[in-house]
Amino acid sequence: MSTAPVTRQALEDWLVERLTQDLNLDQEIDVRRPFSYYGLDSVMAITLAADLEDMLGRELEPTLLWDFPTIEALAASLVAA
Repeated sequence: MSTAPVTRQALEDWLVERLTQDLNLDQEIDVRRPFSYYGLDSVMAITLAADLEDMLGRELEPTLLWDFPTIEALAASLVAA
């Protein structure tokens, strides 16, 4: 559980790295493209939301990645909350 605030850029960087690894991508990720563009499925989205919960130390909705369908929107929302 994290107590220090996380920046938007740090979240974006973490999400880019995580998606690159989890989806075995060899292309650069554009933070403005929808997660679905990169092939993120519902199981991966829920897992990612749970991992973000652990990282941020707060409860998040499992539908988080559908509510904020890009890395940019998701990171901005998480920092603003």
